Amino acid sequence: MICARDRPAVVGPVRFAAGCRTRTRFGSGGVHELMGGLGLDAGARVFSPRDNEQVSRQPQAATPPAASEFRERAVACLQAGDWRGAHSWAKGWVGSGGGSHIEPWLIYVASALLSGKARDAVHAIDLAIGLWLPGKHDRAALLWLRGCVVHRRLNDPRTALLDLLPAEPALPPWLTDQREAEIAACEEAAQHSRKRVPSVKPAWSYSGRPESLRLPQQADEPRSDGEAPDAQLVKVLVDLGLPVA
Repeated sequence: MICARDRPAVVGPVRFAAGCRTRTRFGSGGVHELMGGLGLDAGARVFSPRDNEQVSRQPQAATPPAASEFRERAVACLQAGDWRGAHSWAKGWVGSGGGSHIEPWLIYVASALLSGKARDAVHAIDLAIGLWLPGKHDRAALLWLRGCVVHRRLNDPRTALLDLLPAEPALPPWLTDQREAEIAACEEAAQHSRKRVPSVKPAWSYSGRPESLRLPQQADEPRSDGEAPDAQLVKVLVDLGLPVA
């Protein structure tokens, strides 16, 4: 299987800490702590696929995959139920310059949900909308999905509305068909919810990526703000219970 064998190998001083929920804003040494949730160090370098023994023995000489390969491999892992493989390809994509794309963040969300860690999905979304995604429609899409995760996986519809309602006006076309039904269902559930303590803290607001965090750009590709993600990735999200189609 490509998922178990061909996960991207780490090149250079990159450290990944799965599940870390540090929310430290950047300051003195803060960039390193800030990216701890995804394992991206400020000194991060290129990721490469472990496609054969030669690449494994000499990772420094490896050429990183293009965005299309990161996407293909990550989605294949999700379809195979390999959340670890999907997580590895997503972090490789971000570390190779794809952090301004919504798709690696959707893969992070899917891999976290597949592993049963809804709060890790929320944390990945916070990093994306706080630091990485410059487009308001992409950020609205992830804020919407944050609300859906909080509602459907954490059973906290009141807190979910704090994400769904602000996100609704800027939702991209690929999500607009679901907005009215999801908000109505969440409002109905909120009337009967007994939760009084929010399951998660408020979503991050956008501040932009720290200038000191410099990554390669080999896996960057042109895309429009609000552009629909890969259809197979959307299907994975639907299969995980998210209202995206």
